[in-house]
Amino acid sequence: MLTNYTLDEDKLRRLAFFFLVHSHIDIKLIALVVKAETDKLSQKREVSLDDHRLLSLKWSRGTFKRHLLRVIEMGLLQPEEVRIAEETNRARDHFVHFEVGRFQLPHYFGEDVTSEDGYRQFLLDAMTFDANVPFPSF
Repeated sequence: MLTNYTLDEDKLRRLAFFFLVHSHIDIKLIALVVKAETDKLSQKREVSLDDHRLLSLKWSRGTFKRHLLRVIEMGLLQPEEVRIAEETNRARDHFVHFEVGRFQLPHYFGEDVTSEDGYRQFLLDAMTFDANVPFPSF
């Protein structure tokens, strides 16, 4: 099956890490939204454990794009972090959502994430996002 993709061990490792980072960014976006929604609710009344659970369930069921749009709407990210998250999701979507006549490994700002240069560019931005967007404390 993997022979269809011409991925050697290094490229496969880079591709796997790309998807793990995409998921990690999404989890951070969810946490940011849940924290902001919890803070908003706490201005009206005491927030219960059930409130936290319901907000977490509500937002974890959405898509990366929905989480990102909500974070942008709430002004919770700087433009650089938005740029990184948007491009990471665009690259993932382009790979995952099949289209006849188009197969391409994820490309991050035009660079194949399985190549050394593309992986380096993606990884540097991913580390920037991770450092600049800490998990919120509740």
